[in-house]
Amino acid sequence: TAIETVWEQNRAVMQGGGIMVTSVSPLLLTGCRFSENNATVGGGVYTQNSSDITARASMGAGNVAAVNGGGVATGRSIDVYLLSCIFAGNAAMMMHGGGVYVADNCQVTATGTSWEDNMARMEGGGVALYDQSQLYLTRCVFSSNTATSGGGVYAEDVCHVEANYSVWISNMASEEGGGIGVLDEVLLSLRECNFTMNEAMSGGGVCAMDHCNVSVASCMWMHIVTNM
Repeated sequence: TAIETVWEQNRAVMQGGGIMVTSVSPLLLTGCRFSENNATVGGGVYTQNSSDITARASMGAGNVAAVNGGGVATGRSIDVYLLSCIFAGNAAMMMHGGGVYVADNCQVTATGTSWEDNMARMEGGGVALYDQSQLYLTRCVFSSNTATSGGGVYAEDVCHVEANYSVWISNMASEEGGGIGVLDEVLLSLRECNFTMNEAMSGGGVCAMDHCNVSVASCMWMHIVTNM
């Protein structure tokens, strides 16, 4: 458990520039800050081997991963709970998940959390998740995040993404899915969400490909840009 603790300008050659957690009881972070940390995977935080994370009112800013997960990266089968957190200006320089990278069979539940100005070279400027992972968003905001695919959120391979009362604004993908990009049998459910001024080559707001199932209810789409 960590309360009002700061990890700043730390570096790891491999995983977890700020902190690496493995094979321990769940990690609880309250009022903590991870800033300008650097690693190959998980610039701010890396967790594996069933080490779950709960973060409240915490911030990851300016963290960099050479490969995956500028702010946070998980191993397989991890549960992550985010309440009123901020991910700002984090970057995955070579691959996926500028803010958060989620590996196989994980579950991320976020409430009142924002992703701002995060960048991934490939997929998921804000969040990238893979291989049967689940992402549940309530009253979250994705703004000005960038990636090749899925500027705000990217999900692939039988994942489940559910968003309620959330906002995507001014996110950009150079290829597919300015706000959200999903691929390969992903279940995407959106309820009372707002997509404004997101931009991509295909699917400025949302791009769903390869047998995805998309459900949309009472959402708003404004000033979406698709460059053909």
